[in-house]
Amino acid sequence: MKLSKGQLAILIGNFIRDMRLAKKISMEKLANDAGISYVQLSRIEKGKINTTLYQLYILLVALKVPVIKIFKLLREILLLSIKNK
Repeated sequence: MKLSKGQLAILIGNFIRDMRLAKKISMEKLANDAGISYVQLSRIEKGKINTTLYQLYILLVALKVPVIKIFKLLREILLLSIKNK
């Protein structure tokens, strides 16, 4: 099963939101720390937009989450996609 852009955007957004909530950081603080608008962060977390790799990187840096975590998530998604073909 191949994910659509929208499905992948939702998974990435959920990951960012989960990391933010686990660290008890408000959306306003994370957006400010990452240098993006609150509205942009909200749209990313809701999976309404496909964020750039650079924005994803700056969000992870602001969250102090190792970038490798997002690649592990993507690896799991890819393995599931291949398995369900």
